[in-house]
Amino acid sequence: MPGANIPATVIPLVASAARTTSSNSGNLKDTAANLPIADAMAIYLDVTANNSNLFVYIETSVDGGTTWYTAASFNAISSTGTRRLDFHNGTFQGEVGAEGSVTYTAVTKTNTPLTRDVRVAWNIAAGSVTFAVYAVCSPMGNRG
Repeated sequence: MPGANIPATVIPLVASAARTTSSNSGNLKDTAANLPIADAMAIYLDVTANNSNLFVYIETSVDGGTTWYTAASFNAISSTGTRRLDFHNGTFQGEVGAEGSVTYTAVTKTNTPLTRDVRVAWNIAAGSVTFAVYAVCSPMGNRG
């Protein structure tokens, strides 16, 4: 139908859990969290408990998951709140929005396009952090 809005798709990338060590989601390609081709995508980081410094990166690989490169990263987070990274046609556009008492430093803006091999990686300085990461994707052709 011309002019109809196609609802965005929400994809959980990292389930909410308390974490004390640095790690990653593993390659999201060919999983339930596989990112679709999308005109626009927002990746949300929701921190609900934090007594550390949390660093979260969206990484991509050009060699099937052997070597990983940072495509985008959230600002360092030392409190609770929600942050969002915006992508357009697979390329990082910037970090926007802050809720709660999020504190941060400069964001990495590498303008690295995403390949099919994508993962979420995180570094926890010390202590414990409870967080989740999810993507909201607007399907191709959702211009109404």
